[in-house]
Parts: sequence; C-alpha cells; structure tokens
Amino acid sequence: MNKIILEALLYFFACIGIYTIIAKIVKSIIYRGKHWFDNVTVILNVKGREDGMEYILRSLVSYTDMITDGRGCPEIVVIDNGMEPETAAVCNKFNKIKVCNTAEAIQGIIQP
Repeated sequence: MNKIILEALLYFFACIGIYTIIAKIVKSIIYRGKHWFDNVTVILNVKGREDGMEYILRSLVSYTDMITDGRGCPEIVVIDNGMEPETAAVCNKFNKIKVCNTAEAIQGIIQP
C-alpha cells in the first residue's frame, strides 16, 4: 500500500517538473529578446491606514518576479500621501520597493 502511494507521489511530482520545464521552454521561445517589462513602473498612492498593505506588496513583488523570471524587476514606487506610521513601516520592509513623498514623486515624473 505504501509503495503505491509513493509511486503515485513520484509520478505526480514528475508531471509537475515536466510541465514546469515545458512552460519555461515555451515562454523563452515566445518572449525571446522581448523585454517589455523593463520600463514598467508600478505606482501606489497610499493615504491613511491600509491594513492589507503587506499582503498587497507581497503579491505585487511576487507577481513582478513571476512575469520577469528574475531578469529584472519593474520599479515599484509607493507614494506616501499621509500614511500612518504602521503602514510606512510595512512598506519599508521590502528592498524592491521605493517609498517617497508626493513632492519627490512629482519631481521624479517631471525629471526622470
């Protein structure tokens, strides 16, 4: 009985591995030389308290890592438009995210 379960798990994980390899090959053929994500900037304007900010940022970082396959990350900017200190502390946990105030953001848009 245990042998059957182990073989089923082995085949299951083998199928996942084969699917992952095929998906990466197809993705590399389709997107060969196309780096459309290099010039993408994601901007979040945050005001007040945002309880789900850590979830939002983790999801955003995970999604950008997924679409780029580690070949560079779109810039993620959080604009502090009067954030609560707890929300700002959550935003500052992430290395890939730039936090700036409204004036810095406007200056960055005018003079990139």
